[in-house]
Amino acid sequence: MNNIPAEVIASSVPFRFLVGPNRREFTVHSALLSYLSPVLDKLVNGSFSEAAEKCVTWDSVDEDTFVRFWQYAYTGKYTVDLSITGLQSEPQAAQEAEKRTAQEAIEAATVAKEEKEIVQLIVKRDNTLRALSSKDERRLIELQTKAARRAAREAERRAEIAEEEEDLAELLRMQDRRPVLLAEDRERLVHLLEKQASRKREGLVASETKGETPSGELTIREAQWDAFKRQGTFASSGTSSVTGSSKGAPARSNQAHEDYTSTFLSHARLYVFAECYGITGLMELSLNGLHGALVTFTLYEQRVNDVVMLVQYCYDNLVPEALREMITLYAVCKIEKLWVSEEFQALVEAHGELSRSLIGHMVKAL
Repeated sequence: MNNIPAEVIASSVPFRFLVGPNRREFTVHSALLSYLSPVLDKLVNGSFSEAAEKCVTWDSVDEDTFVRFWQYAYTGKYTVDLSITGLQSEPQAAQEAEKRTAQEAIEAATVAKEEKEIVQLIVKRDNTLRALSSKDERRLIELQTKAARRAAREAERRAEIAEEEEDLAELLRMQDRRPVLLAEDRERLVHLLEKQASRKREGLVASETKGETPSGELTIREAQWDAFKRQGTFASSGTSSVTGSSKGAPARSNQAHEDYTSTFLSHARLYVFAECYGITGLMELSLNGLHGALVTFTLYEQRVNDVVMLVQYCYDNLVPEALREMITLYAVCKIEKLWVSEEFQALVEAHGELSRSLIGHMVKAL
């Protein structure tokens, strides 16, 4: 991974690291450390006691992060392992999704059947010289009552939408007048913006179902996702930060029962570590590794908190702005699914910077 002759590395003095709260000892050849970054070069060759003792204590660095740094130092790449939880397997999740879809289809068919029966009974009543039988009359009243209730629910839904649109307009005006909104106002604004975007998407789906020709333009969320995908440079890299596989190798699709929390956090923590010690190559590799993992990640309902934990890490800790910006844009792209998480809503309320960033991305996309 470098231009240092192997014998120079092998013959250099091993530098000791006491890592984590347990101060587990690791060693890296000092010549290799000097090559990785100016900060590490000063650590091993500078005037501080660590250089003289060839030993440093890194209490705040976790062991897993250090091992990945060690892998990168010697090989130019690192590995991230998946942890599997006891959640539903992929076939089970697929079966439940199929059941929900089938149930929705049954409900729609039932409504259509009832509406057809209403028409038939009314026609029968109007085309006969005598009134409907008591059985048919009761059935007609029952069906008309159910239809009236459905119409009432639809009217309530439309009234709710109109009220939400008024609230949204007022909150946007408040934001223009007052840059820092109250926490509850920020949360309400994010929620209303996302509901508005969701309704727009539903309208697009409806028009396509009716056979109308789409405009060919990207939807708001598609444009944001396209911007997120362009944000990384991992696609142009010659190797993957996770597997070392060559460019163009097919990405592995995750399944609903696979917990990606440790995968995301491993990339993120390694990037923060690399930025702290000025290891530019590892910074690029780890940030691209995280970006690539998110791009190929399918956000199943069961996996929402995997992302929530990543967002929380980025806002509960002091991290580079590039990492925080990337994770925020991803959250905007997936806000509908994330918003069902009470933990995510609590994060938005607790971190004004997160809510302002989310709102900023969403407003720019309108």
